[in-house]
Amino acid sequence: MMKANGLILTGVLAVLSTSLFGQALDLPKNITLKYTVDYATYEPYVAKCVNWIETTPLDQDKDRHSDAYSFLFNWVNGAPNVHVDIQSAFLNVKQKKNFPLLVVYMGEWSLYELKNGDKSSPTQAAMQAIRGAIKVYKKGNSFAKDKTLEKLMALDEKGQLEKFVAANLPKGK
Repeated sequence: MMKANGLILTGVLAVLSTSLFGQALDLPKNITLKYTVDYATYEPYVAKCVNWIETTPLDQDKDRHSDAYSFLFNWVNGAPNVHVDIQSAFLNVKQKKNFPLLVVYMGEWSLYELKNGDKSSPTQAAMQAIRGAIKVYKKGNSFAKDKTLEKLMALDEKGQLEKFVAANLPKGK
């Protein structure tokens, strides 16, 4: 009886750990991003992908993380209805170890534009993108120290992030 209880407990813990550490990410096989319709077809996977990256530890399921980064990066770079603005004041893109933060930034910006329309508020899109990157950065995950994000975290805590973002977006955006 004790052995059966142990097996049941192990099973319950396995199910709970899956739901606590992010849902499974099931991207379609053989994704093709060539035509405008292709991007629309895969649009529902953008939010799933961003959420999965943000909630799943980087040291868990590295192959799936790689697939998620690749899909999201390629989708954002080719999607005709999103225009992500990457500013060095918002994100240090030179640190290869922090590539997931770039992907989260791009994904969050895209989610904002998908929900609110292309370029509806670049400041708000940037805010969502930055806060997404900060959220993942705060989890640790062996990221290289990022002075840019740490500065943005301090500005956000002081309630000054939106003013900084607006001042650092290119004019006319």
